[in-house]
Amino acid sequence: MDSNSFKKHYILDLMLLTDTDSKSEMLFLTSSGILTGKPITDEKYLTDPNLKSYVDYSDSSCKKFKSDIGVNEGSLPGDQGVLLLQDVKLKNGAITINIPFLSLFFADIDAVSIGSFPD
Repeated sequence: MDSNSFKKHYILDLMLLTDTDSKSEMLFLTSSGILTGKPITDEKYLTDPNLKSYVDYSDSSCKKFKSDIGVNEGSLPGDQGVLLLQDVKLKNGAITINIPFLSLFFADIDAVSIGSFPD
């Protein structure tokens, strides 16, 4: 893992824990509310054509941006970068919004944890 900010390094390390526990999700505190979600799995990527198009576009966009700013390998500098999440829920007060997949920018994350919303 090549991350050049402690924030990114810490978040990416925590995300590895959710890969080993199917019940755990990442929780992200943002200015919009609390988001939960999981990293996009290969299985879902291969079986959902909308998700595949979304991930492929995101990957292409990131590669082009890195090329434009002269970063050929590794992660983007500082808190630049994005997490692609699936099965996302945004909770803001009494409202919960379900989102099939979402790009969450590192700069928008204020705090992180592991767990899930109660059903």
